[in-house]
Amino acid sequence: MGFIMEAKTSSGLHKSISQYLAEVPGKHCFLVHDLCSPEVHCELRPNQAAIRQDRLIVIFQKPEQQEADDSVAASGLENASQIEDSKAKAPTWMAVSALSVSEYSDAQTKNHTCIYIEKLDSSGFGVSYRPKPGQRGQSVSRALVLGYLEFARSTIATGTEHLTVHVFARAQPEYIFRGSELNKRKNILPERSLVRWWMKTLSVAAPNSERSTGHWFVPGESEKSLISMRYQEGSVSWRWGWPYPANAVAREVIPRFADDPKTKVLSSMCEENTTVAEFAELLELTGDCGMGRLSAFFTLQLPSQSCVAEGSPSTAAFLSTFSALTSALDESAFSEAHKALKASSDMLEAFRVGGSTPTKLSVVNDGDMIPALQQAIEEDGKIVLQKDKADSQGDQSGATPSQSEGGSLTNLPTVAAGPEVLSVQNLVRKRTAGTQNIQNLVKRRK
Repeated sequence: MGFIMEAKTSSGLHKSISQYLAEVPGKHCFLVHDLCSPEVHCELRPNQAAIRQDRLIVIFQKPEQQEADDSVAASGLENASQIEDSKAKAPTWMAVSALSVSEYSDAQTKNHTCIYIEKLDSSGFGVSYRPKPGQRGQSVSRALVLGYLEFARSTIATGTEHLTVHVFARAQPEYIFRGSELNKRKNILPERSLVRWWMKTLSVAAPNSERSTGHWFVPGESEKSLISMRYQEGSVSWRWGWPYPANAVAREVIPRFADDPKTKVLSSMCEENTTVAEFAELLELTGDCGMGRLSAFFTLQLPSQSCVAEGSPSTAAFLSTFSALTSALDESAFSEAHKALKASSDMLEAFRVGGSTPTKLSVVNDGDMIPALQQAIEEDGKIVLQKDKADSQGDQSGATPSQSEGGSLTNLPTVAAGPEVLSVQNLVRKRTAGTQNIQNLVKRRK
């Protein structure tokens, strides 16, 4: 069971996400940011005018060493100049998970009708954990999705009984964090595992107090062939196929979303009277869904839960600022820890310029946690060490290597460390003392 030691919450969205982040095993410090686009008019279906608004949510995590330094500062164990000096040397936050969604409302009634989850991505530098037998806990990405859907049910879905959630699950090496596919620590799920992950996540999102109806469909497959992927728990009654009659005209009943293969097929491959059943067969011919690829479409009806949103809503309307930044990032921005820290700093600046007000929270939860960022920094250091040793052994001057194989970055020779390595080295130097300090702090707060 996790609890939040400290939280500075700016919106109902951030509060919902924070509640699920509290279930992430370990001790962490998170920062939640979001930006929205201006509303634009569109058509969900023929003669169905709608208003669309895009939203991007990014979760940042403070590296373990920085958490320790902050706790040292809070306990007064070092003087102010030392604390400020350590903070100036090391970046503070790492982007670990991001969610991009589109929210649609009726143009006349303004009631929200559906949500399309467009992209979900992780950088590979977030929290990784090995659950103990019988232990339950959330990953950061699942906590992000569940927190957003909880917010959507209670705040966005006003004036309607149900909110329809659409997901297209397709395995891709990266979506938002450029270069993260090159990060060997990133857990890129295989196609079948990804489909099951989404089914489980959506099943958990539905409230246990009442049954919800969900539909799922994998082009080119049958329900029988995918029986092992079906998630049986939760309050969602999953049905194979589409939530539309098989003989209905596809163009009249299937909604159109941006960056969605269904929209591409409706626009370029369907005739006026193509039925839903025929449309499903056409999907098998596309590069997104067919040709040996396994991807899934989920449609879930969630009961709305009207309530008054706490805190101020997200008023930032400069999502284009962030989009421009991510497009300008280096192609390998999230391939290595030191590059990802710099890219994360640029992301935070884009959120600031866009007008986002962040939520900061500290989480304490029992569980075996592996700080992937710490592991990345240490492994990067060992690689440099091994290279330095090899160079020293091959030096004709007879100089001996100053470090043994398998050393850590904390004792890396200065002559072997370039500017990028030194910036990472500063993150690690206080790990031993800092970790003990934060453990003592947690014990006192308990």
